[in-house]
Amino acid sequence: MKNILFLLVLLFSVTSVVGQSEKINCSVIDFFIPKKSVFEEKGKTSQKKAFGFELRDYNEMHTRVSKIQSYVLEKLVKDNRFNLVERSKINIIQKEKELQKSMDFIDGYVTNQGKAVGADYLILGDFELNEMSFTISIYSVADEKLVASEITMLKKRLSTNFKSIRTPIDEATDRLINKLAPNYMPLLEVTNERKGSAKEVLIAGGTGRGLERGDEVEFKIIEERTVEGKILTYYKTIGTGEINKVEDKNFSLISIKKGGKKLATLIRSGQKVICSKKIK
Repeated sequence: MKNILFLLVLLFSVTSVVGQSEKINCSVIDFFIPKKSVFEEKGKTSQKKAFGFELRDYNEMHTRVSKIQSYVLEKLVKDNRFNLVERSKINIIQKEKELQKSMDFIDGYVTNQGKAVGADYLILGDFELNEMSFTISIYSVADEKLVASEITMLKKRLSTNFKSIRTPIDEATDRLINKLAPNYMPLLEVTNERKGSAKEVLIAGGTGRGLERGDEVEFKIIEERTVEGKILTYYKTIGTGEINKVEDKNFSLISIKKGGKKLATLIRSGQKVICSKKIK
């Protein structure tokens, strides 16, 4: 196990995907990243053009990587489906670096502490300095098994121009959250219709669901498909749009890009249509 960048404990209590009423309790523990001295040493031994481009100050890289915690926290704070538990209430402490590298640290100490506080899932992060990659992994406390993982390569983002690493981290966090709790919101009404085609619609989702103006969204209907004798739920995409205005924490207006006629027809017929932020 590589050096652990951060540990996010989720107290997962929601079973419904659509129309969740209970919040997901979570606590963000200190992020574990290589010490600043490790970055400095790496800078001394690295070639001038490692990875095919010039590298800048490794101290600056350490500063930027250290901000990843705030990016993940902000995503959780903006989504009202999550409830942040005070860190002091979760008794998980930093162990020695060598212990953090071992699977026993996860299977033993960490999962036992997770069980003690009622956590269902552990989300761990790892920054690999040699490859400059960031990995987020979800573990089930009960099963002590890996549930999902996201790897983000940051080499080019940490190159000469120091491009923002926030965008890829935000996208990785979105994918991770979506695997735990898909963000489906009801389409309420057509607010602007021309020639039988919906041009703008209102959905039940706003800042409280982490939505922002300009976000791309997809419209779906829920169907049942029989596959090898089993009835499976299928979320069929019927249109796309872009958030034009976030009214408040509960509502947003969306400009329709594709599927306007289909959406208008379904709404008139009383068909339930849901909306979700497009995950990149």
